[in-house]
Amino acid sequence: IVLVPEISLTPQMVKRFQNRFGDKIAALHSALNDGEKYDEYRKILRKEVKIVVGARSAIFAPFTNIGVIIIGALFGVLLKLLMPQSRSTDNRLIISVGTLLTFCGICALLDISPLLGCMSMGMIYTNISQDDKLFKQLAYFSPPFLLLFFVRSGLNFDLSALFSKNMLGAVPLIVIGVAYFLVRIVGKYLGAYLGTLTVSSPKEVRNYLGLALIPQASVAIGLASLGARALDSELGNALITIILAASIINELVG
Repeated sequence: IVLVPEISLTPQMVKRFQNRFGDKIAALHSALNDGEKYDEYRKILRKEVKIVVGARSAIFAPFTNIGVIIIGALFGVLLKLLMPQSRSTDNRLIISVGTLLTFCGICALLDISPLLGCMSMGMIYTNISQDDKLFKQLAYFSPPFLLLFFVRSGLNFDLSALFSKNMLGAVPLIVIGVAYFLVRIVGKYLGAYLGTLTVSSPKEVRNYLGLALIPQASVAIGLASLGARALDSELGNALITIILAASIINELVG
């Protein structure tokens, strides 16, 4: 969902996205009549489009990825009910992993990403249970899964594509990757600094919050993988290559 500040900007933005993604674009705003809105909603429900451009009303687009947040929240409540204080440590770990796998299985059947739903599940569980021990237990259990994830990501990393000029015009992907790496650091730090300065946060917070936001790895790679599946093969490969290259540089620099 791409939001624009004014309805008058919607046609211009839709045209730009159509130049890149073709007809897989829908437009939603209050200037459409009932018939036009029906046609756009029908295209979204039939999964004929992958991107919706519009003003504030576009947030109500019937994308299934939005519904997964609600499903994740319900699983967070279920997880709280399944784990009273009397549960042993081993039982808590088994129940939590089983709940996560069940949720991911449902998402796979519905052909939607579980990423936002898992975040929603964790947020709801933490806030209604005030339990910080489960996170520590899962942190001890997660390294094998993270290793498999990074191995799988490395298999998609086309090193030769970094120096290719036929994916995004005449600019090699290595140049775009380094530029993304630098611009991201500057944006993170300045955004955090200006935000904390606005609310008069302590000097230590202003100076170091932006640095704490710089590291990136699993979430960025996961989102890039989702984006690569949604886009065409050439553009998707370029996206995952840029993000993986930036992640590797980030890990090397520290």
